[in-house]
Amino acid sequence: MALITKNVREHAEKCKACVLQKLRKYLETGLEGGGRSALDRDTSRQLLKLTNVIEKIGCNLCPYKDDFQKVYGMRPVDYFMQNEMNSNRMK
Repeated sequence: MALITKNVREHAEKCKACVLQKLRKYLETGLEGGGRSALDRDTSRQLLKLTNVIEKIGCNLCPYKDDFQKVYGMRPVDYFMQNEMNSNRMK
């Protein structure tokens, strides 16, 4: 088991607060709101697909990914994709 220090936990939180995650949440609310955000549903859906690709690339280059994996037990991309699939199942 990996040693989880305060520094490792702070790096994992930085990873959760990433700009790509904020963009993903904004696009998901556009889909849930029925297009009542600044973007309509189709545009939100297309941008969310693009965000998934950008997120895979960005998370692989992120210096905090190893610390995130120590804390949460999986890579950031897998963690956030899993949350997206769970939220889509609820609909």
